[in-house]
Amino acid sequence: MYLDNIQITWEEPKPAREGLGFYDGETKVTEPLSATVGDSFSAPVLKDNNGLVSVLGIEYISSDADVVEVNSSTGMLNIKKKGTATITAKVPSTAEYAAGEATYTLNVGNKLA
Repeated sequence: MYLDNIQITWEEPKPAREGLGFYDGETKVTEPLSATVGDSFSAPVLKDNNGLVSVLGIEYISSDADVVEVNSSTGMLNIKKKGTATITAKVPSTAEYAAGEATYTLNVGNKLA
């Protein structure tokens, strides 16, 4: 048995989204954030260097749903109890960019009496 024809195709890799991360205003979140059980919390926004990331199929995950529950499609948080959770957004690849992910840590404390 012999091979008559071999075809090799190569695609240029897609670039990563520059600056992908969670932002509080214009500042990229690099340190853990704090919240208190029972108080409102303004979650940071998923952005890249082009602004808000609005791609179908972004998946949000909490490392500890007993502490912070996250809606997997909207990223809305439900702070449940004292502890620490890492929130991750998994961004799928598009025609323009490779898949990527961003995370932030949320330390949750109890409300002081």
